[in-house]
Amino acid sequence: MFNLIWGRPAPSKIVAFFWTLLFDRIPTCSNLAIRNVLEQTSNLNCVLCDVGEETYIHLVLVGGGES
Repeated sequence: MFNLIWGRPAPSKIVAFFWTLLFDRIPTCSNLAIRNVLEQTSNLNCVLCDVGEETYIHLVLVGGGES
């Protein structure tokens, strides 16, 4: 998987983003709550659409409520 991602002719910012996306390291509300940066009782809804919990899957697949 490492060679598949890093071996592509893409800008390094794009490759780094997909690497962090693959390993669920995007600083979403749910990840920040797991890491105790946000309180567990705080609102974890998406700041763009306020419909679902902000996870990396929600941001990528739902697109922040554009569907």
